[in-house]
Amino acid sequence: MAENPKIEFFRIQLKPKSKKKEKTFRDFAIEELRGDAGINNDDAFKLCFNHFISKIQIGHSKNPKHKKTITIISDPKTNPYYSLKPTPNIKKNFISGVLNGGPYDKDAIVSNIADKADNAKLGRDKSILLPYYVFFFNNN
Repeated sequence: MAENPKIEFFRIQLKPKSKKKEKTFRDFAIEELRGDAGINNDDAFKLCFNHFISKIQIGHSKNPKHKKTITIISDPKTNPYYSLKPTPNIKKNFISGVLNGGPYDKDAIVSNIADKADNAKLGRDKSILLPYYVFFFNNN
């Protein structure tokens, strides 16, 4: 198990459906998540957070281009970082916490360091999950 969560930087940009304006989290909440047109910004941010968390708690969110996946392993016995799962700070427009992620779609072997004879093939549909600290913010 990794001693410290990894840190990687990714920029997530919402793509507008029309060329008239840039897409915001509020637009995404209204258009994609069926939020009310009069929704306030705090509720729109909560709706986006709940959408994000629901996607990674029910399964793996995969990026086929980079062959990486993220999820949250909900068993605290398996995932010592579960209590640090991402949470929102609605008033400051950010989400931070630790989730599980790693590469997939690679042939690999899992081997016991103490017993070289104890090894198994890691299939392409399996992932080695490491803890990753995430920090999402809305600077609008």
